[in-house]
Amino acid sequence: MNYKFQQHLKPKGLSGISDNQIAQHWTLYEGYVENANRLLEEVTRAEPGAPAWAELKRRLGFEIDGVRAGRFAARF
Repeated sequence: MNYKFQQHLKPKGLSGISDNQIAQHWTLYEGYVENANRLLEEVTRAEPGAPAWAELKRRLGFEIDGVRAGRFAARF
């Protein structure tokens, strides 16, 4: 499974937040998507239960939360 950028969710012209701020947040979202996909690949190659695998899983959770938060925030 890979996450894909949801470009159609990128907001424009919101009141109370500048287009520059939206662009900065969108850059963070893109980073979360890229990192989640990279970590998903690394987790499949790591030995399940090993300390390195556990660390990858922990980091993967953080990145996936970032992807979800970015998609949720884009609704407003």
